[in-house]
Amino acid sequence: MDAANRPGRGGLALVIGLGIVTVAGIALAGPLQWSAPDWTLPQTEVTLPPAPMATGEEFSPPPEPDRAVPVPTDIPQWVMVVLVVVVVTLLAAGAYLLWRRLRGIERSHEPSVRLEVGADVSAAEPDVAPAVRRGIERALDILDEEREPADAVVQAWLGLEDAASASGAARSAAETPAEYAARIVGRFDADQAAVEQLLTLYQDVRFGAHPADAASVDTARRSLVRLRASWQQSAGLPG
Repeated sequence: MDAANRPGRGGLALVIGLGIVTVAGIALAGPLQWSAPDWTLPQTEVTLPPAPMATGEEFSPPPEPDRAVPVPTDIPQWVMVVLVVVVVTLLAAGAYLLWRRLRGIERSHEPSVRLEVGADVSAAEPDVAPAVRRGIERALDILDEEREPADAVVQAWLGLEDAASASGAARSAAETPAEYAARIVGRFDADQAAVEQLLTLYQDVRFGAHPADAASVDTARRSLVRLRASWQQSAGLPG
């Protein structure tokens, strides 16, 4: 049973809470009185047959039955409390089980296939190598253009993000575009250190942690060259 279908702690707390509220209400209401039913037998007239003639023996009528039946007039309060708590608890448990049943039916109609965070999304994906290699070449071309250092570094990385998106590889819902690009261009036997250096350089420049200069552009270029070589090597292409 998965976490979604396990009985929730909220439902159990609801059942216990109902029982506590019921006990408190009964305790505040005071002792319960119970009136006994009227067990008095109806008065009827009995006609006796004529008495036999005296034969010398003394005749005595039969004794009248004792019609008073002692019955209790009060039921102990704790007995009533226990009975009420049991009944309320059973009703609450039944309602909770019914609610869980309806929830299970509702969940059975929801899509069961979801992309988990950190899941391996490489299965059944298209070949990403051509798109990644084109993205690396495009990033190198950007660094060779006449641009401000900060713009060159940022645009070079964005070129890798575009290449990752064009590859058709699946993206996790929890991934940022930068994380997605780093995962795609760093697949297989790619130079992971080069990918991490490019990503760190891009984030530092993009978010102002490190001002870009000519040295930043040279660092990005060297990382891209190493990354291109690792992709060519993994594909068996000449360097």
